[in-house]
Amino acid sequence: MNFLLAALSSIMMTAPEGSEPATSQTKPSESATFQTIVRPSRAALVPTPAELLPVRIAATCLYTTHLEAQREWYEKMLGFKVSRAMERDGRIFEYIMETPGGSTILTLAEGIRPPGYNSYTRLVLEVPNARALAEHIHSQRSSMLIAAKNIVYMVIDPEGNQIEIFNSKLPERPASKKG
Repeated sequence: MNFLLAALSSIMMTAPEGSEPATSQTKPSESATFQTIVRPSRAALVPTPAELLPVRIAATCLYTTHLEAQREWYEKMLGFKVSRAMERDGRIFEYIMETPGGSTILTLAEGIRPPGYNSYTRLVLEVPNARALAEHIHSQRSSMLIAAKNIVYMVIDPEGNQIEIFNSKLPERPASKKG
């Protein structure tokens, strides 16, 4: 599995400016696998038929190097609950977690992940009080950035993923004085 992810990530690199990635002329079969990975072409695209379009984003996945520690952090700091654990050969390799409100939004999975801060990943959460939550997480030894005072805050999980926390209601603005 890790070999497949490494192969996929190395192939998915951006092609040099002005070049087109290689494409395959073969039609995918019902039994198609990722054994042969073909990057999409940037050539003229045919729109996808409406009946094939996604219904919703079912979850966001964060790859982790310490699955159990990350699960515990998301449970304690953000109140997420495990709704399903995925096993292979009797070992858990992925957790599907829900917010306290019950929406499936996060999958934590073992996988290849560069160590430390990751500016490529950002989980965005709507909360009742962004400032209070961000300050609480910050008090537990996490970095915190005020992106928009009293509205949007950024914190970092233990493996370096960004979490944007914003208020579900914008704060009241003071009335402007005329005159």
